[in-house]
Amino acid sequence: MCTQVHDRAGQLFLGFHHERIGTCPFTGSGLARMLKERASAAGFPSERVSGHSLRAGHATIAALAGVGLDRIAAQTRHTRISTLVEHYIRPLEAMQVTSSRDLGL
Repeated sequence: MCTQVHDRAGQLFLGFHHERIGTCPFTGSGLARMLKERASAAGFPSERVSGHSLRAGHATIAALAGVGLDRIAAQTRHTRISTLVEHYIRPLEAMQVTSSRDLGL
């Protein structure tokens, strides 16, 4: 847990604790907790939602939109294209028939 007071200048997101904005940077574990809480509140199985879900979702939708793998890898910070393709870009055939596509998601 962060106990230091940090300069907030330049920080896009700050952590929070008990619904109060903190002074420490927002962490990956904080994001994971928040995503799981929001998914559960919306009635989705929280065990299936993670920060990885967001990264994979971005990579998949970008690939479906025809964005080049080099640009997707730059955004997701993958150095190996094979990792991006094998583990992050979901089967595009499945994405083409999903109902969420009709919702703009």
